[in-house]
Amino acid sequence: MLVAAASPGPSSIHGNGLIAREFLAAGTMIWRFVPDVDREMSEGEVAGLPEAERREVLGCAHYQVNARRFLVPGDAARFLNHDGSPNAVRTFGGITARRDIQSGEEITVDYRRLVVLTFPATLQACSRC
Repeated sequence: MLVAAASPGPSSIHGNGLIAREFLAAGTMIWRFVPDVDREMSEGEVAGLPEAERREVLGCAHYQVNARRFLVPGDAARFLNHDGSPNAVRTFGGITARRDIQSGEEITVDYRRLVVLTFPATLQACSRC
């Protein structure tokens, strides 16, 4: 669940992105998993989805390698785009600002740190990276 003021908006990276709606100081929590909003799915559950739904889930999910589970944002956090020098980073418990983020700036993460999988479960580079 987004815990910082952010919403979808036009992105110079890809279509729509997640835009900060206020100044976010370095270390500010942006997103954290909340069961009533977000969804946790096993590899088997994702593999069993119809193709279109599986693509949608894999396009926005954060994969927990050790737990072999997907965390699927249930809100606008699914609009996070990739950047090789992101301003946010996945930390234990969520996604935080890696550096100060200005109001109106797109919030980005490094997809290579979120792990993108397809089925059968093989590592695959993101097509937009």
